[in-house]
Amino acid sequence: MSYGCWHDTDHAAAWNMAADEALLEQVAVTGPVLRFYGWTRAAVSFGRHQPYPVELIGEREAVRRPTGGGVVFHEAELTYALVLPPEHPVVKLSRRESYRVLHAALATVLPESRLGAAPEQPPERRTLQCFRSPVEFDLVTREGVKLAGGAQRRTRQGLLHQGSVRLIGAERRAELQRRLESALDRVLGGDGYGFEPSAALLARTEELVRLRYGTREWNGGSGSGKA
Repeated sequence: MSYGCWHDTDHAAAWNMAADEALLEQVAVTGPVLRFYGWTRAAVSFGRHQPYPVELIGEREAVRRPTGGGVVFHEAELTYALVLPPEHPVVKLSRRESYRVLHAALATVLPESRLGAAPEQPPERRTLQCFRSPVEFDLVTREGVKLAGGAQRRTRQGLLHQGSVRLIGAERRAELQRRLESALDRVLGGDGYGFEPSAALLARTEELVRLRYGTREWNGGSGSGKA
């Protein structure tokens, strides 16, 4: 199954999350899409059901993700999102297994990385910082330092997987992006083609910024905002 690869540019935090949700909503039309993107300024994203991490935000933009997980500082990392329709083989896997399969593919192109084991003691949700708190099947170094993690959301439309990969030293973003795309080719079962967002997709993104991701009700609430 071929997939669209959207080499997006830098955007505000709210726009990035809105675009990922709009892609999930429209995956029946677009088919599978892999989106790479950046941030116009230093930002913090936090999990859909996580308390607002006021003590960690500082001067950064803050946005609640449509997926779960903990706090991610978007500065020296590569961010991507993958949307898949319900009939895709990866979506038919369990949440745990789909996470493992995607990260096992990334491990083949990230030197010195391996799949991490489940922690002996689950981290406390309120203070959970993703790159300081590896979970099962995150990518870690031999010393246990986290290199890549992600979070998922499943709906009737399909699967949204949002991921971040830490940039190490002089690692070039474009080169890392190329390697990740090559790795995911194998999991997705086809080659990527250049994806251009439709006017409808962009309009829905802007609408979701206004209605959800740019609002205090969504970002500053307890995690129970309505989807």
